[in-house]
Amino acid sequence: MISGRTFTASLKPMWSEEQISTILKQLKGSAVVHVINHDKDVNSETGEIVEPHTHVLIDYDTPRKISTVANLLEVESNFVEIVKSKKAFLRYLTHKDDHDKHQYDDSEVWSNSDVSYADLVKGASMSDKEIAEYIKQGRGQDLLGVVSMTKLRTIQAFLQYDVQGRMYKEM
Repeated sequence: MISGRTFTASLKPMWSEEQISTILKQLKGSAVVHVINHDKDVNSETGEIVEPHTHVLIDYDTPRKISTVANLLEVESNFVEIVKSKKAFLRYLTHKDDHDKHQYDDSEVWSNSDVSYADLVKGASMSDKEIAEYIKQGRGQDLLGVVSMTKLRTIQAFLQYDVQGRMYKEM
């Protein structure tokens, strides 16, 4: 059985606020979950409103089987996908990169994360140089939870090693 850490599903009918709240509470501490209801999408060919649906992004620290996530969401396994790019999918939730689609507001994304959706999207799109600048300014802690710890540690190590500032200029 296929397994992964980050999963998505597009669910119909659209979930209620109660269903969203339940899944967020249920997975708090074991997975970070982001949910949005797409109820304003329009079919570009017909001009009709697309059937309202819910997008769910579930991000675990350790691998899980697709069947486990499908059971949790009460859908068949073929409705669950492993996310190849968490950054791209986070942006997809509000259609940030597809201006032909309805632009959902960041505040419409429900989450059980301690970091806001807007900050997660910002952190995922920061360059190494921007991250290095935060660290050099003594603001590295502002990026905790926003940028991966691995990336923060790596850039911090380069900056500490790079006494003469040559690597910083290259970043």
